Amino acid sequence: MMDGWMDGWWRVVVFRWRNVAFGVMISGVAWAHEGHHVSAEGHSQEVKLAEVKPKSKLKDTYRDIAKVYDSEVRQIFESKCADCHSNEAPMPWYYAIPLVNRLLDHDRTEAQEHLEISKGFPFAGHGTPDEDLAAIDQAVKKDSMPTRFYRLMHPSTALSKDEKKRILDWTERSRAEISKAIRE
Repeated sequence: MMDGWMDGWWRVVVFRWRNVAFGVMISGVAWAHEGHHVSAEGHSQEVKLAEVKPKSKLKDTYRDIAKVYDSEVRQIFESKCADCHSNEAPMPWYYAIPLVNRLLDHDRTEAQEHLEISKGFPFAGHGTPDEDLAAIDQAVKKDSMPTRFYRLMHPSTALSKDEKKRILDWTERSRAEISKAIRE
């Protein structure tokens, strides 16, 4: 066992060494993903920088998709998804119950990390617009959103067949437009 100034000195060395090791590890993770992209299906795809198209073409495509979103499906998202996926939705009456508010805050934060619809398309969250569209497509097809528990408490949030069709048509058309913009 060390005592005196050596004990303090040793702790500083160990602390700094751990920080350096952590920094190297994080850098390695960042380098490991350079040039690779993980698709919504979880497949790694190599992306060559020479293949990346000018961002202005994609921005125009996103703007066109946003116009269709606003006119065809935004109302569905606002009435069926906003309670969890928007920070602008009002809290329900039961939010005043202790502990329930913590659960709601946790669930909403987690939902908005995946997809946040307050500002329209392209959505905020952790995915690219194409990944968000793919995730929405899968959630609608699997009937996983809104969650069953949420639908049990809020039956009006279940998607009708017509709403599902409209959302799926929009996601499929939009993904095709994004793919086309990237290829051109």
